[in-house]
Amino acid sequence: ATWLNLAGAVNVPAGAQSFLLRVATIADGVAEGTESITVSAATAQNATAVTGTGTITDGAIPSISLSGPVEVNEAAGTITYTVSLSAASAAAVSVNYSTANGTAIAGSDYTAASGSLTFTPGETTKTITVAISNDTPAVYEGAENFQVNLSSATNATIATGSVTTTIRDDVAGPGGDDDRPVVSSVSSPIVSEGGNLDFTVSLSSTSTKPTTVTVTPGSGSAILGTDTGAQQYSVDGGASWNTLSGNTVSVPAGVSSFQVRVVTISDGLVEDNETITLSAATAQNNSVVTGTGTITDVAVPTVSVSGPAEVNEAAGTVTYTVTLSAASTAAVSVNYGTNNGTAVAGSDYTATGGTLTFAPGETSKTFTVAISNDTPAVYEGAETYQVNLTAATNATIATSSVTTTIRDDVPGP
Repeated sequence: ATWLNLAGAVNVPAGAQSFLLRVATIADGVAEGTESITVSAATAQNATAVTGTGTITDGAIPSISLSGPVEVNEAAGTITYTVSLSAASAAAVSVNYSTANGTAIAGSDYTAASGSLTFTPGETTKTITVAISNDTPAVYEGAENFQVNLSSATNATIATGSVTTTIRDDVAGPGGDDDRPVVSSVSSPIVSEGGNLDFTVSLSSTSTKPTTVTVTPGSGSAILGTDTGAQQYSVDGGASWNTLSGNTVSVPAGVSSFQVRVVTISDGLVEDNETITLSAATAQNNSVVTGTGTITDVAVPTVSVSGPAEVNEAAGTVTYTVTLSAASTAAVSVNYGTNNGTAVAGSDYTATGGTLTFAPGETSKTFTVAISNDTPAVYEGAETYQVNLTAATNATIATSSVTTTIRDDVPGP
């Protein structure tokens, strides 16, 4: 009930067999572990002093907590984690740490790390560094995670023993790396009419998951559906082809290019070169990438002239026919003219010249040469002149000349 300050010996009242001795302890705010003091007591009759040991238990031992980023970009290079004590300790504190795979794999996505941290008396903070792998060449893997864990603490308890970190390669997180595939190029193939235009669409990187690419064929000078037929795609280098239904192609994981095929139609007409386009993009493209396919036409038509090899001068006129070997969708023109042989223009026939133009689809034209019948009659015998073709446009000249003989001795028309 009553406490007195100790000043040397204790005088125990008559009739009492025990008394209490109090020693006040001081809280210093430092984790020190368990401590002890002793008290020895004896009367004059004790052969030896009797000793008791008092134990001072420390305040709560410090706790250890792990902290670090929940998300980083794979271009970050390294990640730093902090291990903290809740309070300084007068005793050394140690704790083990290690990494563990989640969907991220040590050796390919990050470098495994493990070891032991020791806090000397008074220290409260330590750090751990984990290296992150940045794929070269780039491969889009999506979000992957791993853990850093604490275990086996000495002179401390573990409060927060684990952090899960997600590695991103889609711009998110510090570092800004973005491995999501984009369309980097679309080829510009050339094919003869009736063949297949095979466009190659290339991606900037591969992915560990399928990539959706939007592809859009477009009319140029050739008209889709008129000059072209089926549209197909191949994701295995052309080993197999699938019908392109809609405008999307699912590119399998690990594939960085694919082909889009547009079948061209041979219409049997002579045409200028024609074009169609193919535009492609993923959701990450800032703009579409376009290639232009060129359809080269079949050989241009040939032009030929034909006419009689012999006429009588009484015929009046001679008709010549100029023909194309095939119809053309482009206008075809050719010049024609007469040249003297033994017959002389102005006395035996009338010189003729000009240009014939075949509108698209036309294949035949004619021109005439007037023949002179001598008045009064003069026997001249057989005389010749030529009709010639020159300077063809959108065609080549196959038969360029006809020689006609004018007779005035009955033979001939």
